[in-house]
Amino acid sequence: MSSSVTSHDDTSISPGGRKSMLKLAQRMTINFCSGISAPSVHSWSKLTVGNVDPDVRIMTRKSVDDPSEAPGIVLSAATSVWLPASPQRLFDFLRNERMRCEWDILSNGGPMQEMAHIAKGQDQGNSVSLLRSNVSFLPKLHSPGMVIINSLSLVETLMDSDRWTEMFPCIVARSTTTDVISGGMAGTRNGAIQLMNAELQVLSPLVPVRNVNFLRFCKQHAEGVWAVVDVSIDTVRENSGGSTVVIRRLPSGCVVQDMSNGYSKVTWVEHAEYDENQIHHLYRPLLRSGLGFGSQRWVATLQRQCECLAILMSSSVTSHDDTSISPGGRKSMLKLAQRMTINFCSGISAPSVHSWSKLTVGNVDPDVRIMTRKSVDDPSEAPGIVLSAATSVWLPASPQRLFDFLRNERMRCEWDILSNGGPMQEMAHIAKGQDQGNSVSLLRSNPMNANQSSMLILQETCIDASGALVVYAPVDIPAMHVVMNGGDSSYVALLPSGFAVLPDGGFDGVSGDGEQRPVGGGSLLTVAFQILVNNLPTAKLTVESVETVNSLISCTVQKIRTALQCEN
Repeated sequence: MSSSVTSHDDTSISPGGRKSMLKLAQRMTINFCSGISAPSVHSWSKLTVGNVDPDVRIMTRKSVDDPSEAPGIVLSAATSVWLPASPQRLFDFLRNERMRCEWDILSNGGPMQEMAHIAKGQDQGNSVSLLRSNVSFLPKLHSPGMVIINSLSLVETLMDSDRWTEMFPCIVARSTTTDVISGGMAGTRNGAIQLMNAELQVLSPLVPVRNVNFLRFCKQHAEGVWAVVDVSIDTVRENSGGSTVVIRRLPSGCVVQDMSNGYSKVTWVEHAEYDENQIHHLYRPLLRSGLGFGSQRWVATLQRQCECLAILMSSSVTSHDDTSISPGGRKSMLKLAQRMTINFCSGISAPSVHSWSKLTVGNVDPDVRIMTRKSVDDPSEAPGIVLSAATSVWLPASPQRLFDFLRNERMRCEWDILSNGGPMQEMAHIAKGQDQGNSVSLLRSNPMNANQSSMLILQETCIDASGALVVYAPVDIPAMHVVMNGGDSSYVALLPSGFAVLPDGGFDGVSGDGEQRPVGGGSLLTVAFQILVNNLPTAKLTVESVETVNSLISCTVQKIRTALQCEN
């Protein structure tokens, strides 16, 4: 009966509004209890249906001349089960509006927003709330951004499948133009329509590659203003246990507008639907938030890549660069690093661009993906049997902290067996952007003894608003001297390993593995290795090789946990 308002209440609700909401909630709860226990207050009729579990009670009644209900036939279904969770833990999970997407179809696949709140006691669990669901099944997000590229160049990049893949190597694993319906008008891309197929990826073995067939349409709206729009031509289909998820891409794309300073304003919209059941629980919050395939990731990647291209085309050298490397050497090193990173991504998500074969080994954790392929007649790789191992884990450390730790050459001895137990030395550095985290480096390890020669490691690091990468590979010393003098880098053999760091998507509460997690307080870390286990392509893979790489990946994850004080 008090007229006072608690600190948790919504002050925009009048005293009369509070009383009306509480009265409505009271009637809702009484009717809810009636639908479970079936008292005589409502004329419920029990139904017996053959294919319904006997512990599920099905009842029905008619709603006639009751202003508090819509007229018609009302169906009630109720059951009870035992769960190995405390009442408080279960209650906190069920009442959390940000977690409703885990169980409530009314949430439209995303977290709900609390629009009003009325406390009913000192305990915050006693309350009446008004919630609002998302308007679409999956995030329909738009992100504007300033990008150092003009509209015509960006349009040409988007309409060329090869250039599109190169611009977004961590998102687009493979793309092809299968049919050109219209090439455009008057020698331009205005009005161009083409049929394309692409494999889209999140860098984790726990997220299957997305295969999408779509039409891409390009339209010039005004001088210096273009739109490029995609829409799927097929629907979501069930996946028969493979590693590819077919999605339906609803109208998505970008509007590009030239600015007077040489930049373009890019507004990106992504809207798609897919079967979430095929996504590991660790990555569902990330994908729902839009950080996995949403507009923010596309724009952040575009900004980072265009900044790198601008630096590459410039003859100037930044204060962080190694002045001993010639302009031709810079381009050769960056091209080699680009190939290394593309191959690294391939070894995680297993797109069709490489013929990876998955292996199932009994004593390997199911969340560790083991794959193998043969390397034959490829000058960019040593011949033989290549083994890839990748896994993803959640760590209670921010993406920035994790990235700074992994890219620091003085800290590699904490996790990298190639460091020989000591800090590495940076021999060369090429900046790829204003952020010092975007760079290509040449590192040298210290020899363990006088009889051992030092090792060179090529490393590329990338970071933007959507995530980070640290990719590295041992390289041949004479070959790198050729590259740094501007020689052809396509003949340098390398097998990449490294890390992909993503935000956890704002996951809070209790995860599927039972761990308590703070809101947005952690990272999703993918660890991946590619190793040449035999230099004969015809050789057979041994169980010992698989166990060795599995042990390496487990040991590396544990060392990172220990160094960052993230022990289980």
